[in-house]
Amino acid sequence: YEALSYVWGGDRTVPIYCNDREILATPNLVSALSSLRQKMPKYPRFCRTLWVDAICIDQDNLVERGHQVQLVKDIYWHARRVLIWLG
Repeated sequence: YEALSYVWGGDRTVPIYCNDREILATPNLVSALSSLRQKMPKYPRFCRTLWVDAICIDQDNLVERGHQVQLVKDIYWHARRVLIWLG
């Protein structure tokens, strides 16, 4: 998997859809995901696994969020590649 590191930015969010589920994302995350998608090869079988904290951690579940935050260092450490988005 690859992990995405980015600046969350302000409190403003916009809805995005992941696996038919609405997720509120910051405009900076939307920009990062859009850029990554545009740079993906146009092969129908190409697939990448991307770990993004705002998507992979249930932000509304305080228990899960507290537990997962402790694992973030290991998640980045074990990623095949860490992508950094500066905006």
